[in-house]
Amino acid sequence: MHEEGLLSERKVRLKDGQFVLTDSLEMSRLEDRILFLHRRFSGKPLDRDSSWWCELGASTKLRNQLTHPKSVTVLSDRDVERSLQAIIDTINAMFLAIYKRPLPVAARGLQSKMTF
Repeated sequence: MHEEGLLSERKVRLKDGQFVLTDSLEMSRLEDRILFLHRRFSGKPLDRDSSWWCELGASTKLRNQLTHPKSVTVLSDRDVERSLQAIIDTINAMFLAIYKRPLPVAARGLQSKMTF
């Protein structure tokens, strides 16, 4: 029940002697959910020294600066590339932890075959 509450971002309450999910929102940090899922499915803690984890942290910080501006944030092409690559690498790491195989398109990196 607590796992479902964490992943669905809903509060878990004790009601009539059992835990139940409520409709109340209880937000968790993305990093906490990633850490939980990684350990839950791989059985071992995530290596927080890995390069993708550090890049994810930097990308999250950049996202927060853009979403909740306190000053003007200058965004470069390199910042966007690093953030997108961090997302791909994070999904790949989660794929490895959960499905025990790499994300099929991870090796492509930022080179998409999509035409817009």
